[in-house]
Amino acid sequence: MARDRQSALRAAKTARRADDDTLGPNYPVDYLQCRDLRHAWKLVGYYRANGHIVRALVCERCDMDRHDRLWSSGRLAGRTYTPPEGYYVPGGVELVDVRAELMDRFTIFESEDDMVKDKEK
Repeated sequence: MARDRQSALRAAKTARRADDDTLGPNYPVDYLQCRDLRHAWKLVGYYRANGHIVRALVCERCDMDRHDRLWSSGRLAGRTYTPPEGYYVPGGVELVDVRAELMDRFTIFESEDDMVKDKEK
């Protein structure tokens, strides 16, 4: 019975994704990868501001900016993000939909060997 419920939920999400083009072909693949795999943060540097030490980072894939406000002890006081234009999806998006969209955009090989052979070309 649980399996039938999971299948029904998956079918409903797939139908919703087909009706809602927010993750469609115009949504950047880098944004999808960051949503699925998490951001690839690169340290830009540190600076002082308002009694904190701020650690500035940027995502190497999608250009999201992140600023961590730290106390001198290293304890996190707060964090802010500045997304690239078009990153946020109104109403949010579920991870299963992100992964399904990524799989739609990439070649699914029959085996790991086939994938490796293709990458070596």
